[in-house]
Amino acid sequence: MRCGKRRATGRPSRLGCEQLQLIPDIYAQGAILHGFPRQPLDSGAFAAVIESRFGVHYDHDHVGRLMQKLGLREPKADQGEQRISARGLRGIGVSRK
Repeated sequence: MRCGKRRATGRPSRLGCEQLQLIPDIYAQGAILHGFPRQPLDSGAFAAVIESRFGVHYDHDHVGRLMQKLGLREPKADQGEQRISARGLRGIGVSRK
């Protein structure tokens, strides 16, 4: 992750550059090491790990975006695409349950 290379717009991160660089390593340690039974860590559990490790609270939605930005999980399908595909399925007589 690049830190300080360009001027960011918006609110600055509550985690410092060094802390942000540690996030992928912490995630790679796995859920069980951090006291969670399910692998891999979901965004809610990872938010709790970040808070316990750094004392910084992030909402699970923001942690999900952070995980995606750092390449720790695949991006979710766009909501618009989901609506279009569901509408398309109904149009050809296939129902989603």
